[in-house]
Amino acid sequence: MTQEEITTLRAKNTDKFLELRTHVQWAAFAFQDSCFGRGFYFRVSEAYRTQERQNILYAQGRWMPGKKVTWTLTSNHTARFAIDVYPLNCKHNQIAPIAALFGITHPLKDDPPHYEFTDVGEMPVQVAPLHVQLSQKIRALKRSKGLRLKSLTRAIDRLKKMLGMI
Repeated sequence: MTQEEITTLRAKNTDKFLELRTHVQWAAFAFQDSCFGRGFYFRVSEAYRTQERQNILYAQGRWMPGKKVTWTLTSNHTARFAIDVYPLNCKHNQIAPIAALFGITHPLKDDPPHYEFTDVGEMPVQVAPLHVQLSQKIRALKRSKGLRLKSLTRAIDRLKKMLGMI
């Protein structure tokens, strides 16, 4: 992947990470940075899901056309504790152990894209100030007319340095 493609992918994944509960977002960013630093790239297709959307997905393959895509009406997506991850150049068995380093679980064998944040602990103290700063910067960039990817990339690189990933 080119650096521009990676930067765009980071920005799209960031939008999804910001849908998670605030106190687990640090783990999502750390997971992504650790994977990307190893050359394992993935796309996050979904994080927060309304209960209405969950109900529609549950109906699929049951009383609505299509194949079953969820097994429950009570999803951690609706509680903002889950993401769906699609590896681009790697496999789940390569990135799931990295996720586990940050308390992110990959609990469902029948739903490979599903990763949960219910076991994520508190943000490590050395990450906290930078994570808050990064979240504020991302929100400010999103409010501006265009997403300044160079500025976002610098902020992400600072976070990676704090986590010892570069």
